[in-house]
Amino acid sequence: STSNVPGGDAAAPADMATLIRTGYIATCTNTEGMLFEDENIQIAVKCEYHGPMGRLMVLYGNKNALPLTNFRVNFPTIPSIDSTATPVANNISPRSQAQQLISVECSGPYQDAPKMDVMFTTATGQVSLNLRLPIPMCKFNEAVPMAAEEFFSRWNMVKGPPLEYQGVFKASRPIDMVYLEKSLAAMRLGPIKGVDPAPANL
Repeated sequence: STSNVPGGDAAAPADMATLIRTGYIATCTNTEGMLFEDENIQIAVKCEYHGPMGRLMVLYGNKNALPLTNFRVNFPTIPSIDSTATPVANNISPRSQAQQLISVECSGPYQDAPKMDVMFTTATGQVSLNLRLPIPMCKFNEAVPMAAEEFFSRWNMVKGPPLEYQGVFKASRPIDMVYLEKSLAAMRLGPIKGVDPAPANL
């Protein structure tokens, strides 16, 4: 993802890439949060999903003392996602927000999340932000509640790769189990209690 921001206060490309990646990951693992923020704009999202359908409310906040003008948002199409978006204001007043509702429907598997291009003009020039919507394919999962016994019955029917995969890694810091469960739920995965006798295992 790239950003073209004229003027001496623009973030360096590496810093901008970090901003974009951090916001994307944070909003993928939550149902709401800040997708992007810099000295000009805040872009926050709230989302909900039901089966193959999803809705995202996107809030564009102007942080400047002057309006953001020529404001435009473009959503490039991808084959497996059908989307519609409400119009967004052409100008955003100082210290105020504009909102946009995006409805999406998943019709098949995909690898890369849909993109959104945000363009506007500030007092110092034109700005173009190339972001990713926080819609990884797992957002269209449906968690299946079940007892531990039913889980093991189904798990034992899985016989090796490519249906079964195990990876072991060492965490760089202590794992917050409450945060982990919340993140899994945001990714539409349902932890099952009582499968592992060790309470620290999820």
